[in-house]
This record gives sequence, structure tokens and C-alpha cells, in this order.
Amino acid sequence: MKNTILILLVAVLVLAGACKSTENEEGTQAATPASTPGAEIKVEPALGSYLSNSHDDLHDDLSGVILKDVQIKTDTCDKEYFSPRCLPHIVKIGDSCLVVRGHIQNQDKEKFEIAMYAEGYNETGEQVAWTLDTAHIAGQIGLHLEYEETGEFTLHLNLSEDISTIRIYANNYSVTPP
Repeated sequence: MKNTILILLVAVLVLAGACKSTENEEGTQAATPASTPGAEIKVEPALGSYLSNSHDDLHDDLSGVILKDVQIKTDTCDKEYFSPRCLPHIVKIGDSCLVVRGHIQNQDKEKFEIAMYAEGYNETGEQVAWTLDTAHIAGQIGLHLEYEETGEFTLHLNLSEDISTIRIYANNYSVTPP
């Protein structure tokens, strides 16, 4: 029975396809799959805010990157992803994944290389999703944006049925990360 419910939930998310964006009372962005009312995924930070460069609350510094807009949708992965996390994870071509797209603006006058990633959390704060992409570092993408330049980003996350919040992070570097 539990597996049947899980399969049905994943099927609904896949069929939902497009998401619409809304802004809630706290100013954080949220995305609601069109065919699943109430299944809202919050996005942090709020639009117009600087992205944090760490998920570590003790060292939570802000990057020089502003989140301009974001959209979330469930899609079919067009390539295979391998995430070497503590629980290694493989997403194959044709599997469903969560796609987070949007625009950022670099406000750092000296650092033009940007590494980005996102993490998904359930209602209790447990991490249930992570970035599958690998640019220079596993689990991150890389962008080059000059000062005040706006650019588009796309992050692919593993699909989790109980994701309630996505947090987006960025780091500025003066050289391209290894």
C-alpha cells in the first residue's frame, strides 16, 4: 500500500510538469505544481535577496549574488547523474528529477566566477534532495558573471515526495574553481 501511494505521488508530480510561482507572507518564493493544489515548495531566500554561501548556520555568510527569479518543475532527466553523497544516488536518463531554473545577478565587484547549488528539505528540516549537477565541484554548477551582470541558472535535484523547501546557495570566486 505504501509503495502504491509513493508511485501515485511521483506520477502526479511528473504529470504536473509546469509550476507556477507565488510569494507567501514571509516574502519567500514558492512553487505549486499546477495539478496538485496544496503541494507547495517554498524557495529560500526571498527574491531580491543575496544568496547564502553556506548551509552552516555558524558560518552563514552572504555571497555577492542576488536571486532575481526562480521556477521549479518536475521534468525528465536528459542525462544520467551520479551523486557521491553519503548515500550515493544515481538518476538515469528518463528518470524524473526536480529542475530549478532562474536568474541571478552578480554584485561582487572583484569575483566573477560563481558556484551554485541547492538543497531540498522536508517539513522536519531533514535534507531529502540535493543538486545532481557537476561543474567543477560535484553537486554544483558554475557560472561566469561580470559585476552587475544577470545570468540564467539551471539546477537538477533528485526528486523526493516530501520536499517542502528548497534553499539555493552561491559562492563567488576570483578564479574558476578546480
